[in-house]
Amino acid sequence: MAYQIFTADGLSVELNTGYEGNEFSSTGNIGEDVLNISAVHPMRKDAVEDLIIKSSSSWEEINYLVESGELLMSEFEGNMRNLKEWRKQNNKN
Repeated sequence: MAYQIFTADGLSVELNTGYEGNEFSSTGNIGEDVLNISAVHPMRKDAVEDLIIKSSSSWEEINYLVESGELLMSEFEGNMRNLKEWRKQNNKN
């Protein structure tokens, strides 16, 4: 109902109704993988951790992406979002 009200008022909102799982493929480049995946939908922290393990990487690059503003970590369930893509989709600077 909230989604319908907000969109009727012209607000750009998302409707996340269910969890899609952690089955993401890895290219071995954790930063690129997380940015590409999170460009199309939010990722849970455990999904990022799975990709870190698959790519034999660490949280260092993810932390850099968050600190640089390229990746947004929301306060809702710790989901991560590609900030540049989110801004494009929502016409923000």
